Amino acid sequence: MGHIGLSDPQVRTLFFKQCIHNNLYYWHTWVENNSADIAAMDRERNNITKAIAFFGYEMT
Repeated sequence: MGHIGLSDPQVRTLFFKQCIHNNLYYWHTWVENNSADIAAMDRERNNITKAIAFFGYEMT
């Protein structure tokens, strides 16, 4: 794994956006695989909501 210097504001912003997209993709696939498990969906509701909210924030 390479090193990413975050001193440049543009690089830092791109890194943050990529992290948001990675997190949203993770939760998207998690929901696809666990949508029938209501208890698991309920336990992870806050994390899923945070991922969507961050993605919405990133889009503005």
